[in-house]
Order: sequence, then structure tokens, then C-alpha cells
Amino acid sequence: MKILDPSKLNLTSAILDHKIKSLYVASPHKGAGTTTCAYSLAKALSALISENVIIIDGNPGSNSLTEQMGLEGKMGFSDLNIPGYRESPQKAIHTIENEPFHVIPVGVTPSSNPMGGERVELKRLIDTLTENYSYVIYDGPPIHKHNEPLALAAAFDGVVLVLKNNDTRVEVANSAKAKLTQAGANVIGAIYNRRRYYVPQWVYDLL
Repeated sequence: MKILDPSKLNLTSAILDHKIKSLYVASPHKGAGTTTCAYSLAKALSALISENVIIIDGNPGSNSLTEQMGLEGKMGFSDLNIPGYRESPQKAIHTIENEPFHVIPVGVTPSSNPMGGERVELKRLIDTLTENYSYVIYDGPPIHKHNEPLALAAAFDGVVLVLKNNDTRVEVANSAKAKLTQAGANVIGAIYNRRRYYVPQWVYDLL
């Protein structure tokens, strides 16, 4: 899977400074690169800062984290995030060879509302995970495609919007942020993905 240079995420320091332990990563629309950004954050926090990290795939579909990690059909998030579930999430946590973090894939339990369930149940799960991991990162579905992000995002310490450069309109981004804020979510920043550089990258690094 492609990984972004941590320096281009401009977010790891903000997470550390604000003591964010659970992070919801989502975009206003499909195709902004949410999964790549969530994966890159997990990689940066675990490998570069030597922190214990787990990433949850709540963004099913083509090229999902679950698919790219070869975890289709494995117990995962949809099996944990259901009303009344009280068992340990250990069976849904998977180790991937050559990856420094753990993964909770999409899961096998069907859901009429993608990655649905109740906010209280999710908060309980996140609290359990943060007892054992320094950071919990959630790869969420597009905000304007599903209502689920509005219901669940507030269960996390912080929300990061992934915006596709020269594609995500300002009005769309502002609308997504407003919806999240109204739902009680803590929007801590944005990642501008797929930014084009019109001068060599090394020049930007010197600025």
C-alpha cells in the first residue's frame, strides 16, 4: 500500500500536543484517499514515534484496508460494534507481517447501515482499545455518503478531514465540518491529499 511521507501529513505533532488517543479519519466524499492517509498515520505513529497503534477499517468497499491487507472474511469491526456485545475484541485484532501496527478489519456481520451500531457501544470498544494501545485510528466512510460518521465520530477524541487537492470544494469541506461539529465531534485538522508541487519538492522542504 502507498504510504505518505509523515512530513506531508502535518498532523502527528498536533495529535501528540493535544493528547489525542483515538482518531477518526474521514473525507467529505469518495476518492480523497482516506484509507491511504489513515494507513500512513498508523505507520508514522507506530514506526517513527515507536507507539503502540491499532487501525480499524470502517470504510468497506473496493481497495479497502481489509482487502489490501488480505483480511476478507476475518472477524472484525462489524462483529464487535453491535448492541449488547461484551466480549473481548481480541479475536478481531489481527497482526500483519511487516506492519508495525495491529488491524481490525471490516468484519463479516452484515449491516444495513455500513459500520453502524450504537455510539455507546463504539465508545465502550474504543475505551477498551485505548487501555492497550497508545493510538486508535479509524478509517471512516465518506461523510456526505453515509449518516454513520455523524453518529459515531463524536465517540473519538478527534476527527481529521481528508481533502483532495483541486477536487474537494470549499463548500463541501465546510459542510462536512459543520455536520461533524453539530454532531459533537472534535474536528482537529485536515490533510490535503494529492497536492501537486510546481517546483521541486526539496525547495518546499527548505521553506
